[in-house]
Amino acid sequence: MNDTELLLKQLPLGHNVEILSWDPQTTLFALNKSEGLRSHPNKPGIDKKSLLLAPYDLKEECYLYETPDHELVPVYLLNRLDAPTSGVILLCLNKSLVPVIHKLFKNHKIKKTYSAITKNWLKIKEGTWKDNLSSKKIGEKVRTNQGEGRLAQTRFEFIEHNAKLNLSLVNLMPVTGLTHQLRVQGAIHKHPILGDKTYGDFSFNKEIQGITSRKRLFLHSSQIDVSYVFEGKTYQFIAQASLPEDFNEVMKFNPKSDCTLTKRLL
Repeated sequence: MNDTELLLKQLPLGHNVEILSWDPQTTLFALNKSEGLRSHPNKPGIDKKSLLLAPYDLKEECYLYETPDHELVPVYLLNRLDAPTSGVILLCLNKSLVPVIHKLFKNHKIKKTYSAITKNWLKIKEGTWKDNLSSKKIGEKVRTNQGEGRLAQTRFEFIEHNAKLNLSLVNLMPVTGLTHQLRVQGAIHKHPILGDKTYGDFSFNKEIQGITSRKRLFLHSSQIDVSYVFEGKTYQFIAQASLPEDFNEVMKFNPKSDCTLTKRLL
């Protein structure tokens, strides 16, 4: 067992967080973040609802993990997911790697795939959504709307349909990386993401929740694929997070009363 693997096995992971994969040479690794957990604390101290149960340095953008030998190890967060979104998130132990991965994210050179359950049947099997979006801060929160802003592009791919509940399971591959891009574009194109409390169809969310007893944002970071050069060598890193069971249960859900229910959900 090398040093990277040993440190990873000692990490104080948050609730239901799991290690997906790692590169022992560069220390790049991926975790599967649970729905409802923050990518990092927003104030000093340990946050029990965060990715790692360790203090976080907002300036350095790293967790500070104290090993059993009382050594303080920085664990650098390389990207973020909103708390309601589950799935793949990248970190590393080598500070020199941070700007390399950050640059790839900034230049949209990292391939990301999200799984989402959306309202309505996605009749076009695959394509690209293109919309101009603008964001503004309202209090402590950022809101994004269609407008004269930057161009957002997302490729989509239809996977399956639950006709009884009028739901589609889709893969979403963002080409650009604007705030709340996937959720806003889904809503613009009449396919709001199930469980979205900000941009979604609120009455539809409530109806599905009442039928299935499943309450969450049905958006999951299912895969990250990154090719990078570090210290003169080229590396390929792929991390995959299986679809959460909630997704499978909702997509396979078959309500007992069908005809009246289906018409109400259209």
